[in-house]
Amino acid sequence: MSIGEEMKHVYGEMVKIYTEVGKLISVIEGELVKKGWTAVGDHGVTWDRSSSYESPEFWLPYFMQRVYTKDNDKKGVAFNILFDGLDEDHQITYPTLSCVVAERKDGKPLVKCNGIISAGWEKDSHSLGDRYPKLYQTDYTDITITNYFLPLDEITSEAKVRELIVEPLMKMYGGYP
Repeated sequence: MSIGEEMKHVYGEMVKIYTEVGKLISVIEGELVKKGWTAVGDHGVTWDRSSSYESPEFWLPYFMQRVYTKDNDKKGVAFNILFDGLDEDHQITYPTLSCVVAERKDGKPLVKCNGIISAGWEKDSHSLGDRYPKLYQTDYTDITITNYFLPLDEITSEAKVRELIVEPLMKMYGGYP
């Protein structure tokens, strides 16, 4: 295969990945909207990427994020689809979904933000202990975030979206049992 053919093949695979991710985001969003949640901001799912020919390593998004609020615009749920690590110290071996409950402490409305991306990865993040060992809490000056990680390949159907993403987020948002 020539380099041109290989590039065309890889590009086609990238389109497949983003098409599948777009479908997943639509399913999650549909389930949340049915429960009365509203997406924060526009339809954008990524930011801080380069379009400069001098920085091709920053062209591809390494995450995609959506944030939702309901009755209280200072507290909400969110998810990040993580394709790659945040930096050299925070790498992942396979695409992962981070499911989040976030609450602003400074009185401002909840918005998409970098803190939601790095929640659970920060050195200040901690597990919620024996009762909830897979939940992590990260306290920033302006926001508290509780999240869990889920391998993307576990989400194989709309039923799994409800079971592994939407239902746990609703429980987390309402408080732990």
